[in-house]
Amino acid sequence: MLATHPKLLTTVKSIPFSYLVTGFRSAFIGEGNIVTENHFMYTAIFWVVTLIIFVWGNYVFKKSKKDFADVL
Repeated sequence: MLATHPKLLTTVKSIPFSYLVTGFRSAFIGEGNIVTENHFMYTAIFWVVTLIIFVWGNYVFKKSKKDFADVL
């Protein structure tokens, strides 16, 4: 359905969860390897977003470490 909207298709493919779903789907169906078949941009976006979320989560955890049980 998104083949006629290239900008929207690129945006949807850049969402990290979409990258994971596509990877699992290709692993089970056997459509090829998402990392090596001209999807480097999506792999890079996935890891950049993952690292940003990790750094942010680590910062929040360290900031509220003493009160972490109360935050949960």
